[in-house]
Amino acid sequence: MELDQYMDEPRAQAFDFTPLNSTVNSPDETFGSIINNMMIDSWSSNVSFTSYYHACAPSTCTFENKHRMNIFLLVTTIVSIFGGLSLGLKVCMKIILEIWEKVMNGCHHTNSIRSCVIHDERQLTSRLNSLLLAITLCCLFVNSAFKSRLITVQILKPSLTTYEDLLQSYADTVQCSCSQISIQYESFVTIVPHFHQICSSDFVSNEWINYIQNRLNSTEPYDIDDWYYSADAQFQLLASICQLTQETVSSAIERLTANYLINIELLSRALLTKRIRMSIDQLQIISPNTFRRTFFLIREFVGTNMLLSGPSTNWVINIPHEIVEGGTVNMKPLTYNGCSCEQSSQCVESSRGMFVGCYALEALLKSKLACFYDQQCIDTSQVFQAMDSSSLLSSRFDSNSTIESLVAQLMIEEYTRNLSYEKYLEQCAASSCTYSYVLKRDMIVGITYLLGLCYVLIAGGILPISIMLICVLGVRRSIQLKRERRRRLALNT
Repeated sequence: MELDQYMDEPRAQAFDFTPLNSTVNSPDETFGSIINNMMIDSWSSNVSFTSYYHACAPSTCTFENKHRMNIFLLVTTIVSIFGGLSLGLKVCMKIILEIWEKVMNGCHHTNSIRSCVIHDERQLTSRLNSLLLAITLCCLFVNSAFKSRLITVQILKPSLTTYEDLLQSYADTVQCSCSQISIQYESFVTIVPHFHQICSSDFVSNEWINYIQNRLNSTEPYDIDDWYYSADAQFQLLASICQLTQETVSSAIERLTANYLINIELLSRALLTKRIRMSIDQLQIISPNTFRRTFFLIREFVGTNMLLSGPSTNWVINIPHEIVEGGTVNMKPLTYNGCSCEQSSQCVESSRGMFVGCYALEALLKSKLACFYDQQCIDTSQVFQAMDSSSLLSSRFDSNSTIESLVAQLMIEEYTRNLSYEKYLEQCAASSCTYSYVLKRDMIVGITYLLGLCYVLIAGGILPISIMLICVLGVRRSIQLKRERRRRLALNT
């Protein structure tokens, strides 16, 4: 083992350890690449459709099955219809004949006193049943003629115009099925972040930083508690923060647009816009929180270890005039506004409208935007112009906002989304759309339906045959009544 040579003999013998397996990872792999991969070699997934099904817990399932009616069922239905109509007509004929008989022969005179022949209870009950049956049939026909019906219409491969017309007319019932149930966001939506103007101003450019450095070197040395002493370091940090936030937001948007919208049905424009807005809202919450945690970790790491800053703004090294071998170098902590850098890394104090402190980063984060809008504060020589204060009207950050508050929001003013519903519809490739509506028949439509039913009966020959049968039976009954009258007259005489 190569590590053994760096250990004392007794200590090396005290440990018994096994080296890493060189077949799993390359011996030439660096710790930097391992950390970049978050110490992860590979990912493994275990998909359980059973668990997914139980978590989904579908309430209902629907399916569509198209089939033709077989010949036996068709013949049975036709026979049933004609049988029902025949029964109804037979009842009607019986009622008509009974009424006719009552009129023709229901009453007679005996001893000059008119007396009516009352039929027995059984015959009266039969007639009442027949009458009620006739009334019921009439009600059923009328109800069928004026009854509302639910109509379902299916349209195959609808266009965008057709779908929007259906959505406007039948918003509650229209449903369209997508051929592609998973659609990538980037195929129909574009998200553009708008950063605060400070990240696109001259104050993050190399020209401005070089200008500050040249100014610092060409004049008398500034005191450590003077803002100009550490101004170049603060603006370098500001440029790095802007670049870092832009890369963070860009990566977050790429991850979001690389996701898939999974939906079996075509979403309306309003619902799709709502989905995208919710995704952007989550992006505005999750991304800043993740960035703040990492940023806080870096600040704590630097502050806890009390690292010496580049401009020596937290510790002053006292170098003796005579350097002696084996001697010591003393370090003295600086104090800002009564706060010692030995106690806290976040000690700051105001200087020239900005802040100075133990670390240039902490001083920058505590500084307010007001100085960037004030020419006398940012650059009295007017070589570089201050930011336009009129932009504050459209900004969600005011002049009293600190750089730290901007960093907490990733320097973002707003997100602009560009949603192409046409591309979404194209990706969805709706195979069909169905919608339902209630058909209400008015008086004219109902009468037309009844007339059509009568026409069917006449065309089918049922009604003529029935009328002919009524006439034959009526004539036959008339002859019987005449014979009975003659017989009674003969008996009376």
